Amino acid sequence: STFTNTSTRTFTPTFTPTNSFTGTLSPTPTSTNTATSTHTLTATPTQVTLPVTLGPVPPANSNQLAGVTLPVLQFQLSNPGNNTATLTSVTLTASGTGNFTTGLTTVNLYLDNNANGVVDGGDSLLGTATYSGGTVVINITTPISAGATKTLLITYNFSGSAPAGSYTANLTGATGTNATGAVQFSGLPMTGATVLIVTATSTPTNTYTSTATFTSTSTPTMTRT
Repeated sequence: STFTNTSTRTFTPTFTPTNSFTGTLSPTPTSTNTATSTHTLTATPTQVTLPVTLGPVPPANSNQLAGVTLPVLQFQLSNPGNNTATLTSVTLTASGTGNFTTGLTTVNLYLDNNANGVVDGGDSLLGTATYSGGTVVINITTPISAGATKTLLITYNFSGSAPAGSYTANLTGATGTNATGAVQFSGLPMTGATVLIVTATSTPTNTYTSTATFTSTSTPTMTRT
């Protein structure tokens, strides 16, 4: 007998499981910050400027004896704004060879209603102050309507023992307000009159007086008999 080897191939299938994902995907919210610039316009009110000018009848320079009271500066304030402005103070600075502290008893500020340059019955006293340290500040509350002009007058009241010398009025500052805040002033500083205080001197005067004198004279008379 004869044996024949026969090779036989046998295929055995192998199953490999495959994992499959089954599910529901939920979206994850993502916040994104976006910068936005916002410009806000803020209106800034424009400050009103009040012009200061010399008055129509400014006082003149003069020589005076101590003890006199007289005007030294007349000035005008105009309000070009749209609302009322209020003058709250004026400042004068000493200028001259005189002694402003001992030579002046008071400095007066008047509202010169008739604008004639002298103090009379129609004027109003606004404030009074004295010099200290070379300046004098007169605090007041004087309204000036929109579009209006007011005339003011400064007087010096000299003491009876005012030292000889020159006293010049110098308006160097002012303050005021309106509805939008502080107001400004133009035209300062302003120089007024110079008063020269002089010392009185005595001058001898010779006066001749004529006096009539009557003298009685006896005259003999001859009579014939």
